[in-house]
Amino acid sequence: MKACKVGENMSPEAMVNSSKTIRYQLEFTGTAREYFRIWIVNTFLTILTLGIYAAWAKVRTRQYFYTHTRLAGQPFEYLADPIAILRGNLIVGGGFILYIVLSRFNTTAGMIIIGIFLLLFPFLIYKTLRFYAHNSSFRNIKFRFLGKLGQSYSIYLLFPLMIIATEAVLLYSARRFTFLSIMNFNCLFIFWLYISYWFLLHKQYFFKNFAFGMTESSFDGMAHFFYKTCAFAILRFIIPLAAIFASRVIIFRLFLPEDDLHYFFILTSSIFYSWIFIPSVYIFGTIIRQYLYASIANYCWQNTRIGFISFESTINSRKFIGIQIVNILAIIISFGLLIPWAKVRRTRYILENLTIITHGSLDEFIGATTSEHNAIGDVATDFFNIDISL
Repeated sequence: MKACKVGENMSPEAMVNSSKTIRYQLEFTGTAREYFRIWIVNTFLTILTLGIYAAWAKVRTRQYFYTHTRLAGQPFEYLADPIAILRGNLIVGGGFILYIVLSRFNTTAGMIIIGIFLLLFPFLIYKTLRFYAHNSSFRNIKFRFLGKLGQSYSIYLLFPLMIIATEAVLLYSARRFTFLSIMNFNCLFIFWLYISYWFLLHKQYFFKNFAFGMTESSFDGMAHFFYKTCAFAILRFIIPLAAIFASRVIIFRLFLPEDDLHYFFILTSSIFYSWIFIPSVYIFGTIIRQYLYASIANYCWQNTRIGFISFESTINSRKFIGIQIVNILAIIISFGLLIPWAKVRRTRYILENLTIITHGSLDEFIGATTSEHNAIGDVATDFFNIDISL
């Protein structure tokens, strides 16, 4: 049976009666103290069972976050079977052990295992998204993921290979595989073109292919936003790192004789990269990741519709960056014990900045979806019913 497109499940009378706009704020009621108790038990039992309990730990964690996420006073539900997740974990774990064993005796065999994993990676993404959706529900109506396997392979295998091949050709033509050659204009320009469009395809694959019951989503995001956002992110990442390199050169030239420059560059390279450059890459990389997450999440939610429901995301990128930096510092200082606090803090900020906007009451939408869902039946059962952690 063909699923409903946006607005297909509404009669003209319903459209008229649903003209009133109602805003529903997502609410997260979880606390760090409650989640810490779950997290510490999960961690202990996972270590004690050599990772076997990780499947049950994942279900307990997601069930906690789902049930404490409320829309119009009603919680979401996570329905996954830990055994299904365990099967996925065993597949990935077995593949990793096989890689470790074979690579110690035969490098070629290890590379073949990596190649097989890369070939399977789009399939794993596809199955995982189907699994997540099938095991997520709200008011007894399940979500569904409608993306195609071929789309996953084009986005997560063919497109990255095209990026790598293009960059390799440019680097080979430069004849110098150094940091400065990687930063040359051609490489950066082509990388920007590819990665910006890849972000669009990546987000389209999710936001355009999920459904609530039998009502499909739509996504009208445009490429120009991703080109602009990625350009800003790349510049914010490269300019500070280039400034650090330039500062090193300027300081050496100001305070050292010309004959000693080469010697001191070599002598201080290890300290420079270990204590200045690599930490700077991590810091600026963290800032850029949070900026991209906030900007793209806001844009994607605001350009997504499902039935007569729209969304508004108001994550402030600066505040979100600050939250993540404080979280990282807290985790480091506490030797990992504040991971639950950091996760709850981040989740609460994201969810409480997401608003559901309906043109009519939420009950009208749920009622229409429920009747069609019950009439057609559940067609979203996953064939393998496994979850792969990616």
